[in-house]
Amino acid sequence: MLDLLAKPLTYINLLSNRLGIEPKLMYGILISIISLIILLIVILAIHKIKRVFIERRISGFFNISDLSKFRVRRMGKPGTQYYREDGVNSFELALPHWKNMLEDGSKDKKRLFNKVVCDKSFLWLHAGRKVYILSCKDPLEMIYLVHTLRDSGLDIAPCIQELDKQIKAEEQKLSVNKRIYNLVQKANGDREVFIELCKERLQVWGYTVAAAPQNSYDMDLFVQRNGHPSIVRCLLTSQGQLISLDYLQSFKQAAEQLLADNCMLITTGSITVAAAGYAKDNKIDIVCGEQLIELVYKDSSSVGKEYLDWELTNNDIIGLLDEECAAVYLK
Repeated sequence: MLDLLAKPLTYINLLSNRLGIEPKLMYGILISIISLIILLIVILAIHKIKRVFIERRISGFFNISDLSKFRVRRMGKPGTQYYREDGVNSFELALPHWKNMLEDGSKDKKRLFNKVVCDKSFLWLHAGRKVYILSCKDPLEMIYLVHTLRDSGLDIAPCIQELDKQIKAEEQKLSVNKRIYNLVQKANGDREVFIELCKERLQVWGYTVAAAPQNSYDMDLFVQRNGHPSIVRCLLTSQGQLISLDYLQSFKQAAEQLLADNCMLITTGSITVAAAGYAKDNKIDIVCGEQLIELVYKDSSSVGKEYLDWELTNNDIIGLLDEECAAVYLK
């Protein structure tokens, strides 16, 4: 053991002589440095253990499988950074941007050196009486986590970008009535034209479509998708005409006369609240308003999960970026 210490002690003595420092003082300095290093290692280890403990608590509480892209920490006291007084789960989304940019968000090309900067996005989660902050620099990762938590039944308040999207969605709803009006005008009162349009669009959406058996109940089509058959009536009406509860009851009776358990009503009109409740309880699919616009105008291949009007998708985030910025960010 003494032999092992002999060489280091010799080097320390030579170093102290070269620096003109007493050996005892040199030993004290080295011991202090070693003690400081050990202390730092202990502090880092404690911090790591604390971080792992917090991540496991959040993962278990909210059933999140992977938090590798996020930093998780407890929210501080009032007045500290990122403190939230309200008692709701919420998040702030930071979008990638040019370090030097113009007012419209485009790249300032006068700057020789420029780059895309990703600021941190923050998610506040209330677990019991404690609040935790999750942060990451990738907005797509944040949106994915928020979607996952919302799908699990957790309410998370919309961020600023989602509120903006909600306003735009409300404005676009005004165009639904205009499109239905155009649809009615195109059919020009000819029910056969409307039936043919419905037939074509149902086929695009993956239905097997055939003409309904000859009947006196104005049933037009027989459709089937994923093993679920339905009989369909295509009702061309003036825009805004209300479909009443009585009408739906007679429609359901007509379908039963044709031995059809499920039925579908496609109409340019609207439906009353009472009729909507009856349809829900009696296996009647109503396609009107926005559903009609979706059937007629949307490409089924582009429709995946149905998000709420205001909930952001990845495409929404990319669409909010400057085109050149988005290209750099997606590399």
